This record gives sequence, structure tokens and C-alpha cells, in this order.
Amino acid sequence: DMSVNFSNTFNDVHFTCDYISLCANVIKIILLLPLCTYVLYLGYRQWRQQHSFQSHSDLYTFHLAAMELFWIFGFFCLICNKCPVISIVGNCAIRVAFYGEIFFHDLTCVERYLAVVHPVIYHGLKSTRGLRIKIISIGGVWLLSFGLTFINLGICSAYSSFPLLCLLIISILATSFCSFYALCALIRPKPGLEKGERVDRSKRRALHTIIFLWCMLCLWFVMLLLKFILGQSSLYSYIGQCLVSTVLNWFNLCSCLVLPLMFLRRTGKLSSIFNN
Repeated sequence: DMSVNFSNTFNDVHFTCDYISLCANVIKIILLLPLCTYVLYLGYRQWRQQHSFQSHSDLYTFHLAAMELFWIFGFFCLICNKCPVISIVGNCAIRVAFYGEIFFHDLTCVERYLAVVHPVIYHGLKSTRGLRIKIISIGGVWLLSFGLTFINLGICSAYSSFPLLCLLIISILATSFCSFYALCALIRPKPGLEKGERVDRSKRRALHTIIFLWCMLCLWFVMLLLKFILGQSSLYSYIGQCLVSTVLNWFNLCSCLVLPLMFLRRTGKLSSIFNN
């Protein structure tokens, strides 16, 4: 009787945890699908009208939005789960999206770092040569994301989070470097000119973006580390993994929303949406 009761309790907990995780993912899709689709539509309209983008910095935002749609595609593949091949495709798509998000956040932080600390180099990246560099870096992100995903397929499921943890450590170190030197550049004494003050406000916004993304990467790392530790079984660890996964999804959602929302705010579309 005790074994039957324990089995029923475990099944109830399993169902509850799966339901909570599913709800978190559905909310994430409801928020990300229209937002990312709209951002990509605006990018396509810019390119069609001008055969260029208003800012080359937006390229990272557009590809991050594409990564989010790739994650949604993977999620629906896992939900359908009609055959093992579809499940593998869905799992791979989700992993590619997670790796890609981290890489594009890193590139955004590096770009904001250049805007604050090395403005001459930053403005040089707005040229045709700079656009080529960005296109190459974007192609590299997609290739690395797929490459790490295929490497991940050959790793035991108990250690499947290990490559992502390693990537997060590298990303946290890189964004920490960007944050520290950007902060040093901002607190350095400057001439009290009005023009300089306007530049400083722009640099402060860049620093805020770097720090926010750094915080999200740190929280991702902590949550993934907890999930990795709790992944060694028993009922308690399953509940813990479920809760950690749900919290991880919410932190991931915050980091996914920041760049598309900043793009809409910069283009004036965010205020028009709220006014409507």
C-alpha cells in the first residue's frame, strides 16, 4: 500500500510539475511570437524600402528574434512528439536557440562596450567594412550554435547542461569585462559640455544594457547549475528541477524581451503601440 501511495504521489507531482512548466512555456510563446514576428516584419520593411537598415546594430536584434522563433518551432515539435525524429528536431532547435541567445547577447554587450570605451572603433563599424564584420559574426553564431548542439547530442543526458554551463561562464567573464571597463569610462572626468552630456546619456544607456544582460546571464548560470546538481534524481530533486526550470524560463524570457523592446522603443513603435 505504501509503495502504491508513493507511486500515486509521484505521478501527481510529475503531472503538476509538467503542467507548471507547460504554462510557463505557453506564456513565453504568447509574449514572444507576436513581438519577434513584428520586429522581423519591421526589419524586412526597412530593407525593402531602403535596401539597408536604419542601424547596423539592429542586425543582432533581428537574428535574436529569429532565434526565438526557432525556439518556438522546437517547442511545438516536442509538443507534437509523433515520432522520435520530430522530438530530436525539436530538442535540437531549442538548444540552437539557447546557444544563439547567449552569443547574440555577448555580441550586443561587446558592441555597447565599444560604443562607450572605443567610440571611434564603434563608429567605424557603421561602414561597409563594419557591416561585413557583423555579417560574418552572425554567420559564426549560427554555425557555432548548430555545432554545439550536435556536440551536445553525443553527451550523456545527465551532463547535457555541461556545454551550456561552460558557455555561460565564458559569457559572464566577457560581459563582466565589458561592464567594468564601460563603468570606468563613464566615471572618468570629462569636460562639462552640453554635447558631452548628451553623449554620456547615450553611453549610460549602453552601460545599462550591458549590466542587464550580464545579470540575466549570471541568473541563467545559477539556475542551470542548480538544475545540473538536482539532476541526480529522487522525488525531491525532480520537484526542484521543475521549479528551477520554471524560474529559468522566466529569466530567459526577460533577457529575450529586452533587445526587441529596445528596438521598438528606438524606432518609436513601442509608444505608438501603447497609444493605440
